[in-house]
Amino acid sequence: YKTFFVNGESVTLQESESLISLGTTGLQTWPAAFRLAEWILENKQYFEGRDILELGSGAGLTGLVLLKSCCPAHYTFTDLNDRVLQLLDRNVALNNISDSTASVKKLEWGSVDNFTEPVDLVLAADVVFDPTTIPDLVKTLEFLLSGKNSPKALVSSTVRNTETYSLFTSCLSDFSLNWRVLTGPQEFVFFYE
Repeated sequence: YKTFFVNGESVTLQESESLISLGTTGLQTWPAAFRLAEWILENKQYFEGRDILELGSGAGLTGLVLLKSCCPAHYTFTDLNDRVLQLLDRNVALNNISDSTASVKKLEWGSVDNFTEPVDLVLAADVVFDPTTIPDLVKTLEFLLSGKNSPKALVSSTVRNTETYSLFTSCLSDFSLNWRVLTGPQEFVFFYE
């Protein structure tokens, strides 16, 4: 277990100590999730009262920080791996987040045509790492961003491989999704490698 103290609130996570555990990378918090959480803390006004969906939530740090500091209307954690979803359920319960405020759902990128929940904002952290998943990730973003509320997306990435990142930005352009790079957070709240 790890506990972080943010704005007088604690966020506790159960997570794996291994980079890859039980066939997935989603049981651990990755650097881009810490950076996105820090950006959220500096820009709370964008999240208050919003319906937010997170793609590839992993252990849930980003969403839990947001839920404890920004008062969204609703937050939906998503992932594909069943073990990650079980971990997310435990971490949401561990942090006393009510079912009316947050939900955990299985979501397969590229297969979201039946997804009907309202979305104002899509978040994702450290999801741009496997070139084979990028077309489905971008297809999912395109579907979610075509919603009636003109949703926006924030994708926080660690560029480990410039070719993979270039593929992601190229796919965004291929799907006619406008994008830009935002400046990172000014303050470091979390200490990570």
